[in-house]
Amino acid sequence: MWNQFLNFINYNSALWSFLATAATVVYVILTYKLLKETITTRKAQNQPAVIVDIEVKSIYIKMIVKNVGNSPAKNIKIDVIPEINNPFSSIEFLAPNREISNIIRYSYRQDHNEQMQTKYKFSISYTDIYEKATTYTHEYEIDISPLLQSTNFNEDENKAVVEKLDKMLSKFDNLKDELRKISDSSKNQADYLKDIKSKIK
Repeated sequence: MWNQFLNFINYNSALWSFLATAATVVYVILTYKLLKETITTRKAQNQPAVIVDIEVKSIYIKMIVKNVGNSPAKNIKIDVIPEINNPFSSIEFLAPNREISNIIRYSYRQDHNEQMQTKYKFSISYTDIYEKATTYTHEYEIDISPLLQSTNFNEDENKAVVEKLDKMLSKFDNLKDELRKISDSSKNQADYLKDIKSKIK
């Protein structure tokens, strides 16, 4: 039986060579794909990932920009539809896991008869910090309707609090006007003293 097996191999050596070559080719292809996937995964782990989110609190709505990636992001551009008071339309640099936020709307300042805007579409673009910078772009829409419901968002309940804040802000405005008057008066006095000094000379 052993002799028959050896004879079979000798008579079919070309077939065995072909099978060995095919197995080698398959192995090389699989190794290349595995290597490519490893490089892609490693690159994804070392790139920035900037996201924009909306946070709903009792009396305000906040826009949050965060880099959830493992590398800094540069030249960040954020467009919002519909247009809002967007302080983050352009950000030069955002470190990994760094978050910045700003209030984009106080709940009470919109007419109760007017339907509140609940959908925001974001277009985000940014680059990484490497010599051959890669540009990343994202587009998505956020609907804050569930947030408004889950937080029992109610403008009437917070109106009293906000009215007090309004009164405080108006007092600050009055104080600012008084300080401006004092500043103007001081400037006039300085000009008057300067004029007297020049005449004495």
